[in-house]
Amino acid sequence: MRTVFAFSLLIIVLMSGLVLVSNAPFHFYDHALKYGVESEYLQMGPVSELYLKTHLVDDDFDVPKNIDDMWEILPFQNLVVPIPTAHPFYEIAPKVKLKVGQVRVGLSFVGRHHGEILRLTPFPFEEFQIDTLGQKLFSLPLFKNYLAEKSSGEIWADLFGKDLHMPYPQGIFTRLSMLNLQYVREVIYNIYLIKMRKAFFPDNMVQIKYYPERGFGNIEMGPSVDDMRLIKREIFFLKNNHKMISFELMSLPEDEHSLIIKRKVLEQLRPKTIHENSAQMSTEFHALTFPEKLSHKGFSYLFSAWSMEQDNREYMRELIYFLEKGKSIEQRLKPLRDLSYILYGTNFSTDTELLRETAEERLKRGKKEEIENQIEKEKKEQEEVPLEAFQSKEERLDYYLENAKESGQDTDQDDSTLPLD
Repeated sequence: MRTVFAFSLLIIVLMSGLVLVSNAPFHFYDHALKYGVESEYLQMGPVSELYLKTHLVDDDFDVPKNIDDMWEILPFQNLVVPIPTAHPFYEIAPKVKLKVGQVRVGLSFVGRHHGEILRLTPFPFEEFQIDTLGQKLFSLPLFKNYLAEKSSGEIWADLFGKDLHMPYPQGIFTRLSMLNLQYVREVIYNIYLIKMRKAFFPDNMVQIKYYPERGFGNIEMGPSVDDMRLIKREIFFLKNNHKMISFELMSLPEDEHSLIIKRKVLEQLRPKTIHENSAQMSTEFHALTFPEKLSHKGFSYLFSAWSMEQDNREYMRELIYFLEKGKSIEQRLKPLRDLSYILYGTNFSTDTELLRETAEERLKRGKKEEIENQIEKEKKEQEEVPLEAFQSKEERLDYYLENAKESGQDTDQDDSTLPLD
């Protein structure tokens, strides 16, 4: 009897051990999600359901093809974006958002009779690094070697597209069959993706989505209402080598025009290359005729150039000059004047009543005008030839006639008299 009892006890102990072992990785993962972990190797708070579930999105944007000749693909900051340069219904306007110590400039797509229908705001580049995220667990060879086997593209796709739920298998032998090194690594990998999502994604998100064909990551924020219109706010992420590009897109989900432009933007948007730069767009702008420079096409070219070189005062000065010369709507002009004053201390207005500048800029402008006036005065003095330099009135007459021809002056239409005496 004692032998049977001892054997039974041994079986119970072994079975209990097997149950504990089989439950260990599932219990650890479930506990980490519900209650968080605070240890030497991993610090993680409780995880919301939002960080686990993702949605794959069909990339078929279905954009009408008959609008292509009214748009141009132009660089804007670190992106290349379709811009309606010759569209009868749509235009763009600058949208400026001020934060503490930071200015963000976006593109506002405006319908002629609909107001703002879409807004795109790029964010600065970020490094997409595959590292330990400050956790000792991820530096262990067990996981580090596993992570090294994955490409950055695969990790990017999993960051946005992988569902991180791990169902609890029924049956001890089923769990034991899954209990291997690969499965343990997979548990740690899921925790790694959760930590990445918490690092990159905003706390007020409502959904994670992924566009497999384009490689777009997408975070949908909670909707808002403005002027009785429902506004959908999303943040899109693109991987460009080891850089992560992101931009905010605000659209009107109940507006057909907003949906058309949104589909077109997502279809044709891409990261900017080194060959697409401000100098190229400035050259294209200055190749336009004067009426074209005053048009929406001219504004789009010059605004594109400035967006890639925002410390260039001359681009901003030209933007405001041509907008004031043309028939620009205040929706474009006012944000640029205000932005110019913030960045450069002057709004560059050619209208003295609208000109706004700091005392420092006013002093600089006064000194510049004084120098220019002095140069012009000296130039005129150098051009005047004393009477003693001529041997006769005829020689002096010939001199002034020759000067008039070189300067392009029409002497037949000039009512003034030559200084013969």
